[in-house]
Amino acid sequence: MNRFTKRRTQGGKNMPLQKLQVFFLQHIRKIDAACTVFIFLTPVVLALGVAVSCGLHTCDDQVAATGARYLASGWGYTLPQPMIPDKIAPFTPWFTQGPAIILPVALAMYVFGTSDIVPPVAAVSLWALLFALILLVLYRQPRRCLFAPVVLAIVFGVFGLFGLHFEQWTTMLGEVHGALFFVLGIAFFATATQSGKSNLIAGTVIGLSLTSKLIMLFALPGIVLAVIVRLAFEERRFSIQLRYFLALAIGIALPAAVYELCKMWFLGLGGYADNIKAFASMMQSQGVSGGNALFDAAGISGKLWVLKTRFFLSPAKISLIVVLTGLLAFKIRNNKKLKIFYFAAVASSACLYAYWLFLSKGWARYAVAALVIHLFAMGAACIELRWKEALAVLALLLVLWGGGMKHMNHELSAADNGLFRASGARMERLKVAAFVQEKMAASKASFVTQWWATGMDIQYFLSRGLYIGLASEMADDAGPTYLITNKRYQTGEQKAETGAFPKERYVFDGRQYSIINITGSPAERFKKWRY
Repeated sequence: MNRFTKRRTQGGKNMPLQKLQVFFLQHIRKIDAACTVFIFLTPVVLALGVAVSCGLHTCDDQVAATGARYLASGWGYTLPQPMIPDKIAPFTPWFTQGPAIILPVALAMYVFGTSDIVPPVAAVSLWALLFALILLVLYRQPRRCLFAPVVLAIVFGVFGLFGLHFEQWTTMLGEVHGALFFVLGIAFFATATQSGKSNLIAGTVIGLSLTSKLIMLFALPGIVLAVIVRLAFEERRFSIQLRYFLALAIGIALPAAVYELCKMWFLGLGGYADNIKAFASMMQSQGVSGGNALFDAAGISGKLWVLKTRFFLSPAKISLIVVLTGLLAFKIRNNKKLKIFYFAAVASSACLYAYWLFLSKGWARYAVAALVIHLFAMGAACIELRWKEALAVLALLLVLWGGGMKHMNHELSAADNGLFRASGARMERLKVAAFVQEKMAASKASFVTQWWATGMDIQYFLSRGLYIGLASEMADDAGPTYLITNKRYQTGEQKAETGAFPKERYVFDGRQYSIINITGSPAERFKKWRY
């Protein structure tokens, strides 16, 4: 008899209600487990539905998927040549996703084929597995309330914070996967019986987060805090503790070390040195603010505006979340394992927030990892709350980060034919890709685009050696040439330029894509369309 079923109802007039109450109390564990599974599956099924409907529907996701397809087809760990001119080589640093994502997706494509729905479905399946493992680790811990509120608090964040960025959960962009690898690693570290083996496993999972997305390096101070907290409570000799934490450090370094050794093996020392230089250049241009002052008031204000408009976190809400985070830390102070996990997760998310606020360019997707780790920490804290307290925290979280729920139609509108059915944009993309593949294979015709992202829409479907270039690099004496446009990406000037072509030049004209025969057009008119 557990503590949830000790309570007995008294006899009275309302016997059906009492019988229902007795049934509920007797089967509370099963009901809790069923609700937990249902709540967990809700974002998973929605993400799978969008993935099947839209396929590869963001340009960065198409880049990663194209690289994974090349790897699955035996063409190497690289990207198609025109993607970034003069910067492409094996193990190109312009993969912003790491091997912890690219390799599983490539394996899925090797097994199930290269359909454009395989990469997003594989990406969703990977984070769903990580999510489930995290919940399993937390579920095994003693708790004061039911487990369903824990999962509900996390799912609130998934839908509430990502109303305009739900594509993060349907693509292989890396931030979500990196954050979940990290959360799983610190959850296992905090809850497992400490030993060299358990620390090595936990460290390896954390290391996989670093090889999912490099910005997870900024989360490592949270691990240092977890180690310090654990040292404060453990009574083993320092030499034994040192061996355990050495195993943790080895595990963290292991995935990156294996990847770097593979790069060195294939590239040689000289090629590897060039690769490191290119990687440093890419990080400087893409990952940081480009030399802006650390405490640039205008830049920080702009980033706070991004949090407010993209994730619906106003300064007032952020202040309340900080207060709630502190109060939850006080509530869980008597649960040693949960305290280690909570403090490590909160410290790691705080470091990622600091990177995003003070060092990064302020792009919305760079804040995703911090948000995901934070919402898992807040949700897990409900384990130590009594049911009334858990309900109060759930209500407060819904207010604090539920602003994006009403904007979920932004992402669902992309699945305009319904979930699990091909969207209009995907069907158009498949038609354009089939036309390009046929023309390129049968003749000397070349295809160009106004912007690299439009080319990547189609590049995924092309055979090796067939590339889509940029209109700005077209030669005056080019042979038969077709311009592919994606109306979603076009500027007003580009729309006016393409609109000047007579309709008989349009080979295909859909709602989102068009193909225009520009043979004989002077290259000079396209020079202003730069990468």
